[in-house]
Amino acid sequence: VAIRLRSDAPVCVFLSGGIDSSVVASLAASIQPGIRTFTAAFPGDALDESGFASETARTLGTRHESVPVRHPSASDVLKLSSILDEPIVDDSSHALVLLSQEARKHAKVALTGDGGDELLGGYSRYPTFRRDARRASTAVGRLLRLAGHAVRPLPPLYRGAGALFRSTLSGSSRYIASMSVFNPRE
Repeated sequence: VAIRLRSDAPVCVFLSGGIDSSVVASLAASIQPGIRTFTAAFPGDALDESGFASETARTLGTRHESVPVRHPSASDVLKLSSILDEPIVDDSSHALVLLSQEARKHAKVALTGDGGDELLGGYSRYPTFRRDARRASTAVGRLLRLAGHAVRPLPPLYRGAGALFRSTLSGSSRYIASMSVFNPRE
């Protein structure tokens, strides 16, 4: 974070309200007191973390702004596809564009906590992945792998079928399958 704060242009932090961006904001604020932070706010949405982000910003003494995000219109989706330059399934893309447009009025560099959940196992899929890995290493896992070879061509219609299929895989293949909608053949 200290290295990234060395910039010829103003720097800000995207503060989502999660642990990863809060740590980045905390480190940035300790090095550059009063740094700007920006949060995407989803008023009325159960997943809105802007209240926690605002509380974190107050605690850190940052100059904070919550940017209200509305549902994207058809023209927003078309604009988004030209900005991203390729199809992507990330429901936060629209919010990130709006947040970036607002932050750009004050800063040219934005630090984020992106990657923290991947590095620290912060997604709900990771416990399932660990359980599948343990299961695959047991005698039961060996039996499931044998049975899995028999059912692999069938689409995984049920959660159990998906776990059965994943248990036939190892390492990165199991991880990719845990996040994929399609099986490898598809």
